[in-house]
Formats: sequence, C-alpha cells, structure tokens
Amino acid sequence: MFTWALLGELKLDRTKELIYTYKWKLSRRYSVVSRDDVARHAGVSGATVSYVLNDTPGVSISEKTRQAVLRAAAELGYRPSLAGRALRLGRLHQIGVVAPSGDILFSAYHEPLLRAIWRAASQNGYRLLLDALRPSAPPSFVSDHAVDAIITMALPPSAFPLKARRLVRKQKIPVVMIGGGSWAQEFHTLDIDNIQLGETAAEYLIARGHRRFLLFGGQEQSVAVFKRRQGFRKRVAAHGLPEPALYDTSAVELDDGYRGGLTLLSQRRDFTAAFCYNDNTALGLLRAAGERGIRIPVDLSILGVDAAPVGQYAPCRLASFRQPLDIMGEEAVRLILSPLKEPVHRYFPFELIEGESITTISK
Repeated sequence: MFTWALLGELKLDRTKELIYTYKWKLSRRYSVVSRDDVARHAGVSGATVSYVLNDTPGVSISEKTRQAVLRAAAELGYRPSLAGRALRLGRLHQIGVVAPSGDILFSAYHEPLLRAIWRAASQNGYRLLLDALRPSAPPSFVSDHAVDAIITMALPPSAFPLKARRLVRKQKIPVVMIGGGSWAQEFHTLDIDNIQLGETAAEYLIARGHRRFLLFGGQEQSVAVFKRRQGFRKRVAAHGLPEPALYDTSAVELDDGYRGGLTLLSQRRDFTAAFCYNDNTALGLLRAAGERGIRIPVDLSILGVDAAPVGQYAPCRLASFRQPLDIMGEEAVRLILSPLKEPVHRYFPFELIEGESITTISK
C-alpha cells in the first residue's frame, strides 16, 4: 500500500543514489592515474609503458604495442609525474628567466623577448620560472636547484655578481645572457652591437643636418648605455662637432623620461636632436617638450631604441631602432639545449625605423 512515508523513503533512497553516483564520478575525474593503471588497461608491463611514454632509445617496441599504450594513456587521462620524470632523467625541464626589475617585465624590450623565450621553451617541453631583481630577495634559482638553465634579460653587472656567477659555473648550469652590453664573457651572450648602434644614430642625425646633441635617459653605469654613448660620441668627435650634452635618468620608464625632460628642458635647450636610451624615455621626453612649448621635430628631434608599438601612435611618430628580439629569444633556448661547452657570443643586426620625430636642418 502506497503511503506518504513510503514516498519519503523512495526520495531519500534516490537522493543517496545520486550522491553516491556524483561522488564516484568525481573520484574518477580527479583520481591520479598511475603507470600501472595504464599497463593493466593496455595489457602490458609497467616497464613497457615507461619505454613507450619516455621514448626510451635502444628499446625495441612493436608499433601495435606502442599504439595500445598511447591509446590506454589517452583513455585514462594519464599524465606523467613531473617530479618522477625529473628524478629519472636528471632534469627539471624548467628554465629560470631573470629581468632587471618587475616594473619593466612588460616593456617594449622585455615583453616580446619573454614571449619568444616562452614559445621556444614550450615547444621543447620546458617551462619558465620568471623572476625579477629585488634588493631584498634576489632570485634563488641556483641555490634552490629549481632550474636546468638560466636566461637573463639585460641584467646589469651589479645584478649578477662574481660570487653568483662562480656558483652557477660550479653547478654547470647553462646561462644565456641577452642584452645588457654582453659584459659576462664566461656565459653565452646574445646582443646587438651597442657601440655600432650609437655610431649609426650619430651618423643618421648628422646627415639630417644636426650639430648639437643630447644623450638622454639611462645611466652611465649601464654597460649598454655606456657603449651606445661611446659610439655616438666617437662619430660626433670624428666630425669635429661639440661634445653632446648628457642627462641620466633614475630609471628607464615613461615617467622617468617625462620628469627628467621637464627638469632638463627648464634649464637648457642648446641642442637640436636627442638620442634616447630607449623608447620609454624618448616618449617621456616628447611629452615634456610639448608641455614646455617645444615643437617636435621643428625645435627638437628625438630618436629612440626598441621600436615600441606605442611609439608609432605618439602625436609625432617616433623614429627608433628595432632589435630582432624574437630571434634572440629563440636562439637563447636553442643554446641552452645544445651540447656546446664553450661560450658563444653573437651580435644581431638592428634596423632603423624612420618616423616623424626627426627633421632635417638646412645647411
């Protein structure tokens, strides 16, 4: 006989059944599938699964067996343990990438370089551990044994002292240094010829009729800044022209160029062209000039470095030098994966992208 109590019991039983089914599905979804699970599903030994999934050289496995293992792994959703793989192969498959500062990780220089490194690393089965310099907590990749290799992005010498470099060499950790002036010759270095870039900038501006110059942004203790200024001064002196004015900024961001530009332009204007360390300081100077009533490029021509996309949308399209950052990032990963023991030092070509921020002065 049907009663309301019976209906309640049926509902309770159905609820329990649904809860049990949900828990079972959840446990199946999130359970860890082991190598032995794959072996049982494929009807082979655990060793055979390891040979197939690790593509072990020198072991003969039939194509039928290999396909059965791969199919079983896919059906079960098997994912190899990264920790176990690291223990077996003696590699973590992780690359440490270090930038000079967290404030510039996504600058016109570092962001495309980081993207290129990530793309090349992921294609080769590597992950990136990204860190930036902090005085209170320097990167601990080496002491933590957390990476197989290190790539640095335009680090100054102070950021990678001799003691740290010795520890890296002792542990035989491959290091590729991109940019920054190629100052650490004991490691692989990838850069542009910063002296040549400075010379090219000077010759370009001189050819446009300029005779009085400003070297703006960056800091003299930066190797790249020093070399670019060295090349620029060399060509200016060769033409018998006055020594360029110098102005260092505390850092190389837009605000630094802007504040430095306001200060400088309120004190002196005895130059017709400025060569800036990068596009950030160039754009900051451009804005400061506008607020001081200085017309770009009629009263002041500005030339930058990095060919930042934002520079192409400035009120006066910025002339700048482009570096092949995609190629440099990919080459850094290739060097890390190569068996080369001797350090490689390579310079890459740069390209001048003309803009509206440069005018020609009639002689």
